[in-house]
Amino acid sequence: MDRNLALHMAKLAEQAERFEEMVGFMKEIIGMGLDADDLTQEERNLISVGYKNMISQRRQAIRSLGGFDDGGEHTDLKKQYNATLAQEVDQVINMVINDVVSKFTVGPNAAQKPENLVFFHKMEGDYYRYGAEICGEEAQGDEAARRENYTSKAREAYDKADKAGESLLPTNPIKLGLALNQSVFFYEICKETQGAKDLAKKAFDAAIDELDSLQEQEYKDSTLIMQLLKDNLSLWSENEDDEIQVQDIEQ
Repeated sequence: MDRNLALHMAKLAEQAERFEEMVGFMKEIIGMGLDADDLTQEERNLISVGYKNMISQRRQAIRSLGGFDDGGEHTDLKKQYNATLAQEVDQVINMVINDVVSKFTVGPNAAQKPENLVFFHKMEGDYYRYGAEICGEEAQGDEAARRENYTSKAREAYDKADKAGESLLPTNPIKLGLALNQSVFFYEICKETQGAKDLAKKAFDAAIDELDSLQEQEYKDSTLIMQLLKDNLSLWSENEDDEIQVQDIEQ
């Protein structure tokens, strides 16, 4: 299968919502030995969307199971089923790290352009964050250790993305997306509420000062993410004592 055909098949699989197959077609492209900087923006985003939908299905399954009240019956079976779902999350995380992140952040195919390096380290941080998320805040024993391990790896990955993106303009959508998702990590996983607010506000304020210099498409891309930052800041301020659903992005 050549590159154009694999890309076309990935788009068809996306439309059919067959995301495992979508990922399979994008892995055909990854396996062609391309450097990270040789990927088109479309290819890079399709890789991200495919894996994001795979993990989202499993995250939602765990949330739904957690909210299911079976009246206390068959508790062990529910725990076993939850463990099976958590194992699937681990498998997707390992796929992302081994098939994508490791290939495009270290070694001969690693990104050299800051924007691309930020993209893949942000992706790494996001998936480790998902791993920490499913363990739950009240995890104990092995689950607590697992949550801590994922949290530590997410923090390290986001820090790498931060460093890689130092030269990017504050209006760069990938840099803004990093600030958005990293602030969600601080708020939801680390419970560093003030740190989350400070990061989101700093990114928003820095970008808004530069908006007048952007072309129309750049303006749309940047302001979309800035609105998500603003929405989260509002939610965090209004619901400090409540559990809330905040927003992140695929890119």
